[in-house]
Amino acid sequence: MNKHTTAPSISSEDLLSKLEGVERRLHDVEANTEESRTREEMLTNKMGIVGELGDRVAQQDASIQDVKLSVGQMGIRLGDCVTTVAFELMKA
Repeated sequence: MNKHTTAPSISSEDLLSKLEGVERRLHDVEANTEESRTREEMLTNKMGIVGELGDRVAQQDASIQDVKLSVGQMGIRLGDCVTTVAFELMKA
């Protein structure tokens, strides 16, 4: 048995129309890709800024802890001084 297959015929206009559709979709994909790259770059920059801000917050937290420690030590010294003065006044 011989089977003959015939190639489906398509008009030049139909083929051109389909090619134009493919070209439009390709252009849309390229535009979306560029937009995605731009957004990715912006997000990367923002992530870097957030990281820098996080580092600054950590430095400020360390400074705050240092100040608290210094204030605590000054309070102890002041308490010692007041106690010494009070004893001296009681002796007098």
